[in-house]
Amino acid sequence: MVKKKILFITGYFPFFQGGAEYQALLLAERLKQKMDISFVFRNYWDKETVIKDCGYTLYGINPYRIKGVSGSFVFEGRQLYKILKRIKPDIIYIRGTNAYFMIASLYSKKRNCKIIWHIASDSDVIPSQYKELLPKPFRLLDKKMVEYGLNHSDCIIGQTHHQSNLLKKNYKLKCDFVIGNWHPIPKDSEKEDSIIKIVWIANWKPVKQPEIFIRLIQALGNIPNTQPIMVGRNEQYQTLKTEASLNKIELPGEISNSEVNKLLSKSHILLNTSHLEGFNNTFIQAWMNKVPVISLQVDPDNILKRRGLGFCSGNFMQLIKDTTLLIHNHKLRQKMGNDAREYAVGHHSPNNLDKMMCIFSD
Repeated sequence: MVKKKILFITGYFPFFQGGAEYQALLLAERLKQKMDISFVFRNYWDKETVIKDCGYTLYGINPYRIKGVSGSFVFEGRQLYKILKRIKPDIIYIRGTNAYFMIASLYSKKRNCKIIWHIASDSDVIPSQYKELLPKPFRLLDKKMVEYGLNHSDCIIGQTHHQSNLLKKNYKLKCDFVIGNWHPIPKDSEKEDSIIKIVWIANWKPVKQPEIFIRLIQALGNIPNTQPIMVGRNEQYQTLKTEASLNKIELPGEISNSEVNKLLSKSHILLNTSHLEGFNNTFIQAWMNKVPVISLQVDPDNILKRRGLGFCSGNFMQLIKDTTLLIHNHKLRQKMGNDAREYAVGHHSPNNLDKMMCIFSD
C-alpha cells in the first residue's frame, strides 16, 4: 500500500530545541510507521539543503535576507513552493505561523491537499497592532499572509480552550479540536530537600523576560540551601549573564531534553516569567517530575489556580511571596508536586497522540 505523504512545516527537533518542535517530533514518530514524513524549515546553514535523518527527509530553506529587514519569511515563498511541488504531499501539518502558511494554502487549493494547522502560541491567534507594524512593511505583509493561511485551513487544533476562544473572538473561526500537549512519562522520583533547586527554563529572548528571574533572586536575598538555575540559549545576553553570575545563579546554557528531565527530577520549583505562551512544554515536564510551577503571568486555562499545581502570581511582589512560601513550606511543595504529577500523567501523556491519529487518518 502506498503511504500518504505528510509535510511538517515546523522546525525539526533537535536542530530547533523548542517545545513546539519537540511536540511535532513526537507526533511524527507516531505517524512514520504508516506515512512518509518530510520536514521543511528555515535552516541554520544559510543554503538550500536536503538531508535524511531518522527516516525523515529534511528540506532546509535558504534564509533570504535584505539589509534592514529581519524576521520576515515573505521572500522565501518560491523556495517553499518548489519543495511542495517536489514532494506532492497529501497532508500539510503546520505548527506555528509565518508567511509559509499562505504559500502552503495556495498550493493546497490547487492540489486538493489537506492543511492541518496546530496553534503553537497564544500570539498565533492574537492580531498584531498594525500601527506597530506599519514602519515594518514586510512584517506587516508576513502577518497578512498568516491570516490568509489560517482562514484557509481544513482543520485547526488548539492547545487550550483559551486559544479556541481567542480564535473565535479575533478571527470568527473555531478550533475543530482542542488537544492538550503530550510528553513521555518519566520515572517517579523522590526529592532531596537539602538544597532547594529553583529552575528557570527557556531560550533567552524578550518574551521570556529572563531579567525578571534575576530580579527575583536578588529580591529573595541569600536564602540558605537554595540553588537558582537558568537553563537555555543565552548568547546575546552577556550583560545579563554577568549579573546572573554575580547573584550565584547557575547557567548551564542550552541542554538536551533528556538533561532537562534529569534536572527537573531533582528540582523543587519551576519559575516562569514569560508574558505570553502557548502551553509551555516545560510546565508539563515539571509537573510530571513533581515540580510545582510559579508563573508570573501565564496560566493556560487557569490550570495552576484550578488544580493547585503552583501559583500564577500576576505581579512581581506576589511572585516574591509565592516563591518564598514554596521554598519554606515543604508540605505544600510536596502536595503540589504530587498533585502535579497525577494531573500531568492523566492529561498530558502520549495517549493524547491517539486523538491526533484520528485527524490524520481521515
